[in-house]
Amino acid sequence: MFVSEMGCSEANTHQKLSLPRSAPYLTGNPEVMQARNRPRKSEKGCLLSSLDARTHLPCEVTAYDWSCSQCTMVLAFFEKWLDGCLRSRVVELWTICIMLRNGIAQFVGSWVSESGYQLRIKKVDKDRALVDFLDRRAAPVQRPYMGGAPSLKMVAHYGSSGIFEVDLWQEGKGFSLDLTHEYDYELDPERREALVPALSRNEQDHFLDAWYALFGPLDHFVRTKAENKRLDAK
Repeated sequence: MFVSEMGCSEANTHQKLSLPRSAPYLTGNPEVMQARNRPRKSEKGCLLSSLDARTHLPCEVTAYDWSCSQCTMVLAFFEKWLDGCLRSRVVELWTICIMLRNGIAQFVGSWVSESGYQLRIKKVDKDRALVDFLDRRAAPVQRPYMGGAPSLKMVAHYGSSGIFEVDLWQEGKGFSLDLTHEYDYELDPERREALVPALSRNEQDHFLDAWYALFGPLDHFVRTKAENKRLDAK
């Protein structure tokens, strides 16, 4: 007896085949096969129960819950990424704004050192400014070598070398506070814009050494918060 690929004999081609009732998915119809491969509602419950037994997840977990959880994680990631990008952009823009200032304009404004001493610098012209030097109490320093004159409206000069010289004595006497501008001072913990100070005098004026302490420790100066707000508002 010859049996064809369909499983029917030549002698009995019209005889109906007896297939199990669960066999529709064995037909050549892909739509029927796909429909049969999907679990029924009762089977879904069984699968979820077995998943719960293995993973201790609540039986109420659905695909919607899982999707929401994934969305939350993705949103949190992008929020952190955008925050980092915005912060770096703000820093870049702030640095560019600082670098646009040049010459004596770099020094103009209100500054404070870590030890609490303050500088207030007001421009007069492209090469000159007036400077107030204040102590920790925000009071001017009394200069004994000048008959007790307060350290207010001291004349300052900006030179081609980039150094800003503040006359601590009478103009031309040689006793000065020399300030150098740094865009992002490497010794500042936050690498902020800074003025780096140094004291200088004529070699023969040894008596001035006794008055160095009037101007406090030579900490670098950074712009005050009020000054930064004023610059941001421009």
